[in-house]
Amino acid sequence: MGFFINGKAVDSVDSNWSGTLKDIKTLTSDDDIDQIKEQGIFKISYEDDKNKPANNVDTSIVRNPKYWTLIVIKHDYAQIQQFAISESTIAWRWLNDKEPRSIWRKVAFDDDLQKMNDRIKVLENKIGGYLKSFISSFLATFSIRKGWRFDELLYRWS
Repeated sequence: MGFFINGKAVDSVDSNWSGTLKDIKTLTSDDDIDQIKEQGIFKISYEDDKNKPANNVDTSIVRNPKYWTLIVIKHDYAQIQQFAISESTIAWRWLNDKEPRSIWRKVAFDDDLQKMNDRIKVLENKIGGYLKSFISSFLATFSIRKGWRFDELLYRWS
């Protein structure tokens, strides 16, 4: 079972399929990811940082920047799209014939959205707690100055 794009097999560099993505090579410190414009599939796999390609992505793009796959699709001479794919990340950016034209943009998965929702709930609870505490303090101070009972103010506000 192979990997197919537009009905064509993605094969090794020895394949005679024209227009397919080919497995080109593993990138090393001799390579610059901003300059990879040849259409194909490139692997990033290194243990020691001295073997890291120039302009390698960081953890804000892929979870483990030492092991990921770069897929490059050349649309025409000046329009190149790069995809960063790892175990739990898909990101992309555009390049022209000289330099990156956009930042890396990530696809949000369900677990990313759940984490964001959880953080929002924590913030809502904190803000709600602070706001309740502030209002209670304000009403207590205000009621003492005016000679009103605190429970009467709460009843009027509810």
